[in-house]
Amino acid sequence: MKDHHLHTDEAQKAKDLAALDRQLRDKAVSLDDYLDENEWKQYLDSGNAGRNKDIPGDSYRPVYNASVRKTRRAQLLYKGVGVILLLCICGGAFFFLANNHQPAPSLAFDHTNTTAGPQRIQLPDGSAVVLQPKSELHYAGDYNVTARDIQLTGDAEFRI
Repeated sequence: MKDHHLHTDEAQKAKDLAALDRQLRDKAVSLDDYLDENEWKQYLDSGNAGRNKDIPGDSYRPVYNASVRKTRRAQLLYKGVGVILLLCICGGAFFFLANNHQPAPSLAFDHTNTTAGPQRIQLPDGSAVVLQPKSELHYAGDYNVTARDIQLTGDAEFRI
């Protein structure tokens, strides 16, 4: 009868260890709250793992393996996220720097006829303006590129 009781106890211990192993594998995330990879190695190498006579030293091995797998997985995940963030930041900076070219401020051309007679002015599009005395003509440096806007104060004759 005593022999049957020993087998029952060993079977129960094996079931308990299997349940513990399963629980630790399912909840490996919380293992690092207690021991990191180096602390597990020190613990297993110190021989303390097998001091409790009820639990053999090899029973701690699944706990350690689950912790190591989780730690390495987390490290790879953090490195991957870091690389992705770095690429996004570099790509965004390149995109904004490459596409953020502001057009060079266009020069404005001002012509004022302070002479007593008409003055002839050649425009960038090839047309000519005969500006009368005491008259002013203003146009942007990008005349005939984006628009053909002219401001006239006074009198002028346009020859297109």
